[in-house]
Amino acid sequence: MKINKKRAQVRLRDCWPNFLRDFLKEIQKSYSGKYQVIRNYKGYHGEVHITFNFEVIECKDIYALLARILERYDTKGFLNMLTEKLAEISNLAFRKSKLNDIQTRGRSIYRGINRYRAMTI
Repeated sequence: MKINKKRAQVRLRDCWPNFLRDFLKEIQKSYSGKYQVIRNYKGYHGEVHITFNFEVIECKDIYALLARILERYDTKGFLNMLTEKLAEISNLAFRKSKLNDIQTRGRSIYRGINRYRAMTI
């Protein structure tokens, strides 16, 4: 079943706060001190930016953590949008010399998550 873009955006809007909360809790438990969270509050809704220290932690560890968290959610039809949103707020899939637009980084995160999702099943 294909899901239309408007419905996918609604599902993303409903899923994102819970997913972000779970993701922040899990990285706090597993990788304390290996990342930095910057919060910019504008009224009630604040912006969050997560910067991982990849000299201490590897991307594959974060992708495996994301795959475990996403098992709890039904992301069918909007996982690409979720990974693009994750690319906006973090430095995951950031390459200094390559393309760094949000869509490219989101697709890279999507592939990383799916690689480790298959291992968790």
